[in-house]
This record gives sequence, C-alpha cells and structure tokens, in this order.
Amino acid sequence: FVLTKIGEYTVRSIFKMISLTLGLLALLQKIKIPTFPRLKIPSRKRGRPRSKPVVLYPIPFRFKLRYFALGIFIAVIFFVPVVIRLWLSELPNPNQLAFREPALSTKLYDRNGKFLFQLYASQNRTKVSLNDIPQHLIDATIAIEDKNFYRHNGFDLAAIARAARQTVINKNLQGGSTITQQLIKSTLLTPEISLERKIKEVILAFFTERQFKKREILEMYFNEVAYGGTAWGIEAAAETYF
Repeated sequence: FVLTKIGEYTVRSIFKMISLTLGLLALLQKIKIPTFPRLKIPSRKRGRPRSKPVVLYPIPFRFKLRYFALGIFIAVIFFVPVVIRLWLSELPNPNQLAFREPALSTKLYDRNGKFLFQLYASQNRTKVSLNDIPQHLIDATIAIEDKNFYRHNGFDLAAIARAARQTVINKNLQGGSTITQQLIKSTLLTPEISLERKIKEVILAFFTERQFKKREILEMYFNEVAYGGTAWGIEAAAETYF
C-alpha cells in the first residue's frame, strides 16, 4: 500500500508539473495545450472540509499496478541506498585491526632471564609472528577451518550454503565462517548468534580482505582467536596443551 501511494503520488506530481509548465507556455505563447483529465490532480472546493477530498476519477487497477512497480523502483533507487548507508556507518572500520593492541600476558623473569611466572586477567595471550609458527600448523589450520582461504574474498558462499543446509534440514548447527570472518567476530564484533551480526561479519570480512594481505590476516588470526579456556592465541594454546 505504501509503495503504491508513493508511485501514485510521484506520477501525479510529475503530471501536475507538466500541466503547470504547459499551461505557462500556453499563457505565454497563446496556444492550446491538451490536458490530462485522468491523471489530473483533483481540486478542492472552498468550504469543503479537508478530511473529504474530491475524487473525480477512480484509478484503474492497471495504474495501481504501475504505481506499485514505480514505488518499488523509487524505494530501491533512493531509499534503500540511504538505509544501507546509515546501517553501514555504524559498522567498525576494518583498518582498526592494523592499530589494535590485544591484551597480552605479563611475563616476569629473574635477573638471569629465567622465566618465573605470568599474570593475566581472563585472556592468556602471547603475541607471535607468523614466521615463528610452523608451516604444518598453518596448513592444518587452513585445512580444518577454511580450505578455500587463499581463493575467496573474505567469505565462502559454498560454506555458508552448506552450513545453512545442515542447520535447517539436518538440525545440525554448523558454522560457515571463514578465517577472516572468525577474526572479525573475535576482534570487531560480538559472538552473538543473529542474522544481523552474520551480515555485518560478511561485509567486514570482504573489506578486510581488501585492506590486508592473506599472511597479515593469518598472523592476526593466530594471535586473536580463542583456543579454549583462558588460552587466546596460538602461543598460549601451545603452552597450555603441550
């Protein structure tokens, strides 16, 4: 109904402007201009209450259908981009990953450089470079978490479709997140399960792939992702489990 009224109002406004323009030309050039009786804006008589407009011609169904289509077109062209723009403006900037300093554990050593103990609140994390991580571990992580990591642009449509099929049809909750999406969820978003968060995650993952190289994303992933308990990052996971 709203889209139909938008289209109807737009058409009536256009023809009203055309009629006024042609009327002005007729007045200036003294020529006879044909009118548009079916699409003419109905006038209001003096003394009539504004709550009862005068309807001169009923609108045929085919015109209502055209108005509805025009209303959809106007909404897509003008309103949808504005809404998307306002919604995207609330998203965090992926460039924050370059300046992000995750919480690290405080390590205490004696005067001879021997490690004594470490302090942390809820996240035990030690930052490491990707060059210090064994290649077997990198390959295993990619094989398990995101086998198409080097081929996608931040999100994997096939993995999302497979996860949706398993969740909806087989009632088996699965995730179709790529390594980039998991990084975004751990750093810029919250782990809540919702469609809105998933859409934001996909959008931010796409732009993150535009800003950073694959190796940079891998290094941030290995230092940010939780590995269970208080072990955050691959170094803390190795110290905890091995």
